[in-house]
Amino acid sequence: RGETQYRGATLSTQPTPKGQKELDLFHRFHGLQHLSNKPCKQLLEEAELSGWREEEETEAALDYPEDARLPESVKPKTGTIGAFAGHTEMKECLYLQVLAARKAGLLTMRIDPPKPIATASDPLEHFRAPFENAGALVAAPGGEVGEAWNGQRLLILDEAISQRLLPSLKQGLESKLKQAAKQAVVHGAARKFRTKYLAKGPFQPKDMTQPERLSRPKAGLRVVACAVSEDRNFGDVLVALTEQGAVRDHLALPAGARREASTSEMEHFLFTYEPDVIVVSTSARHMARSMGRFLQDMVERVDEARKRQRQQLIAAGEYDEEDLEDEGNKKTEVIHVADEVASVFAASQRSAAEFPDYRSPNLRKAISLGRFAQEPLAEMAYLWHQAPGSVAQGQRRGEEALYLRLHPLLDLVHKAHVLGALEREMVVAVNAAGVHLNACASNPHRTPLLSFVCGLGVVKAHDLVSRVKKLKHSQVGSRKEIKERNFLGPTVFANASGFLRIRDYIYRENMNPIDDSRIHPETCSEEHMGKLVTQMVRSSLGDDPEAAELDEEADWNELARMCLDKHRDAYLKATQERHTRPDNSPMDWEEWQPKELWQVRADSGGFAEDDELLGDDLGDLDLEAFAGSIEQSIKEAREAAHEPFVEVRLHRKLQLMKLELRFPFRDRRPPLQDLDDLEKFEALSGEAASSLPVGLLVNCRVVKVDGKFGLEARVDELGGLAAQIRREELGNRELADSRVEEAEIEKEFPLGSVHVAQLLSFDLTRFKVALSLDPEKYNFKRPSLLELLKSDNFGLLPHQCCFRPYVDPRCDLEALAADYVCNLKLVVQPAVAKKRLEANLNSYVKVFHPNFVRASEAAGAYAKLKAGEAGRFYFRPKTSAKDELELVWAFQAGGCCKHFAVKESDRANPQVLGSKLTIRYGPKGSASEGEDFESLEEIVARFIEPMNDLTREVTGNGLAKGHRRFVAGDGAAAVAALRARLEGHGGHEKGCYGVHLDAKSPGFFVLSMLEAHRPDAKQWPIRVTPRGYAWEGRTYGSMDEFLKAFQLKFKEQAKAAAAANLGRTSTKRSRFGSASPGGGAGEPYPPPPPADEAPPP
Repeated sequence: RGETQYRGATLSTQPTPKGQKELDLFHRFHGLQHLSNKPCKQLLEEAELSGWREEEETEAALDYPEDARLPESVKPKTGTIGAFAGHTEMKECLYLQVLAARKAGLLTMRIDPPKPIATASDPLEHFRAPFENAGALVAAPGGEVGEAWNGQRLLILDEAISQRLLPSLKQGLESKLKQAAKQAVVHGAARKFRTKYLAKGPFQPKDMTQPERLSRPKAGLRVVACAVSEDRNFGDVLVALTEQGAVRDHLALPAGARREASTSEMEHFLFTYEPDVIVVSTSARHMARSMGRFLQDMVERVDEARKRQRQQLIAAGEYDEEDLEDEGNKKTEVIHVADEVASVFAASQRSAAEFPDYRSPNLRKAISLGRFAQEPLAEMAYLWHQAPGSVAQGQRRGEEALYLRLHPLLDLVHKAHVLGALEREMVVAVNAAGVHLNACASNPHRTPLLSFVCGLGVVKAHDLVSRVKKLKHSQVGSRKEIKERNFLGPTVFANASGFLRIRDYIYRENMNPIDDSRIHPETCSEEHMGKLVTQMVRSSLGDDPEAAELDEEADWNELARMCLDKHRDAYLKATQERHTRPDNSPMDWEEWQPKELWQVRADSGGFAEDDELLGDDLGDLDLEAFAGSIEQSIKEAREAAHEPFVEVRLHRKLQLMKLELRFPFRDRRPPLQDLDDLEKFEALSGEAASSLPVGLLVNCRVVKVDGKFGLEARVDELGGLAAQIRREELGNRELADSRVEEAEIEKEFPLGSVHVAQLLSFDLTRFKVALSLDPEKYNFKRPSLLELLKSDNFGLLPHQCCFRPYVDPRCDLEALAADYVCNLKLVVQPAVAKKRLEANLNSYVKVFHPNFVRASEAAGAYAKLKAGEAGRFYFRPKTSAKDELELVWAFQAGGCCKHFAVKESDRANPQVLGSKLTIRYGPKGSASEGEDFESLEEIVARFIEPMNDLTREVTGNGLAKGHRRFVAGDGAAAVAALRARLEGHGGHEKGCYGVHLDAKSPGFFVLSMLEAHRPDAKQWPIRVTPRGYAWEGRTYGSMDEFLKAFQLKFKEQAKAAAAANLGRTSTKRSRFGSASPGGGAGEPYPPPPPADEAPPP
């Protein structure tokens, strides 16, 4: 009951002084520091839903407006631009993010009890009743003694609930939240692993139509992979691979040389090996992008040269003209592929073991990149391969998969949990796609695929490959041969054979095409079922004359081959002749996919629509009748043998066979293609969408002045991204006029000048960011901050994106904006700051105070002050504000300095000080909020020296000792000294306290108190002011006076709490008569009220 009630608890957070200073709009923990009563039940539900999400939520994806008139080449794919990318991960793992922020010291977290408990007059009543009903109290107390005993029982019961039960429930809830969030991290990593790496099939050329991919998928690819070097000390590398992934040849370009110098060698390389696709890496960013464009131009020249050569061969009679027409539309494609997996391979022991002669990491990366294009699943499975010596070094199997960027919080989860989830994803993906056994036996980099086949594992897969390699040509001719040669046991064979594909056998005429399908070999091996299945396949051939010539004992291989060929031709014929659906709606064969079995179960129509579209003989078969005949024959055979009959779903099996006879081992994965616009932008720019939020301040360098559009700039801190600043965003209304000449704009914004700008959006197709130099935008104010936090306006142009950081719905936006406004500093453009600095260098030339330093000497004076003794100080002019000085005072030795702003008024000219100097050093509304002075000497006499005297009173100096309550040390060291003092009394003291320094809070002392029954110290800040020590709105002239007031207030609070406890105890026991003596004994002292004045961040 207690656990059920505590599930209604809520989570709230507050920023620490450090968090108030560091957390801003662009921090990774932005939006977590002001959570208000976030239901813990909702946190658990979000984390539990992570296992059901298949991919990132797209509800807030930017789609194109209907009236967007942009060319198709400019538009990215719909749904790829997400303004909320990564928000799902934040929601699923919110509690883990809060824990990470708390560990970093950025915020504090508390879990409040459910509202009915928190708001009740007696919070323990909800938990006390079950114990009372269970006999915790005497039902019929006898006299005063019984009443007194019941009173004591109530005290014990309340203590057990408050100090044992409730903390235990809270701890259990925190543990559940943490485990659920960690599980959400695992699910999120597995989801990204599946969608980014496993859900893509081998590359298929664009000139292949969808019907060709379904009927005759391209089995092997000739690939040339290009690894563009990130370091100019190493050259780029091109590698040509065979259709199975072996290295044919490679070309290393000279390091540091322009690629144009190697044009002839690269063209000859591409002309010789005629690749179907050229794969270019992405980690070199803009260099990889330029290489892709360079290769695209080169491919067009090579294709033209190849076409001219073939025409010459035709003229010489050495080439068939029909072959030229077939190959005329084929073009080599150039695509970019993310090279995270290839980079892992290049740095692994696997690459060194497989290619000991290839020392270049770019060469190894190119090999892996090309193999990924040929079969992504094989290259992912290769991550689980353990090279010789890796086990001895403690490397876990599959640990290299953790090097991929799958989740930002992956380091907080145990490796074994993540690897288990990734391995399950691999098992599902590998068995869905099937494994070519002969290819795995002849290519070591594909062998790890077998370890994920159901029923095999690492040991059985290795044993199977070893046995296959001993055969002639190292190939297996059929699944039946695996069983006959006893390569696998009966049970393992039954589990694994349906996922093993037998193809590319050297004796193709002896191959059974069914062995390259999902039809299990044992389906046709049973006596009764095999005959009827053969009869069904023969019936599907209809009136085919070749089938009529086959006798009843015809070979099953020949019968299956004829069936597959006939229905493949029927499908291709339907795609050419049929252009409408049965309901007369237009038919698009490029988008059509055959129905899956799960779709058939959900649709009462079954395969009727597909049967009518394809018009083949398979659609005329009565599968229910065949299933009934097979089931009846099996039943009769079992009855004759006196064996029990178990019903099987034969109709479902026949439906699966029907799917496989039409499209054997159809790959449901979409083929690998070029990266979409968002993926390409992130890969080639090195900036994720989450790293470019709206409002980000960046430094841009002007590179061109365009009279029509404005300025073109470069953002070096974003990898040299190009930037566009339109005229209306220059921050000058006069320059926004289109009639203004370029010379006027260049005069205001010279070439090479650096400016601070605000990011508005980023253009995916042009690799540009849109910036603004309007000070009303980048100098935030409270209204504009709230507008930015609440705004849902994401659009500029359809191909542009504006990323929005995540803000939880339970976050207090008003408090968030208030924190940000306190920390925001006025942005000053570098050119303006330079002018102000030059003006300040000529200012104050008639100020001759010994502690006044010029702006050019401020850095040296500050370093000297930090290295000196406590009590020293200096004044300097502020460069970020006009008519304002800064007073820097060394509160303690070791670099703990306090900064005060000194505002000047009534200043006659820039060469002298103002006649009125104002220092604001206290909280708003207090007597010390602001104090006026007439000169620097008066500030020293009335402001600095009194604070030095107060500081020396506590800490002492070389001539006098410090206060008796002063504890040497800073922060944790002082608290440890107090604890040692408390433990030194042998447990006879209830507590002790002392005053010490804190380096994080200059200008403050800290009063720390330790109690014997509490593990943590209570602390109160004490502000040092010229008038004395400020605490809770009052100022005390000496430390003794302050300590006396503190002790008096503490005792008054303790007495009031004891009286309140006594009244509460007698109220609870009023139904038993008089209260027992000693009520409230042993109750802890109530804490003093919190300080009104907290130390600044």
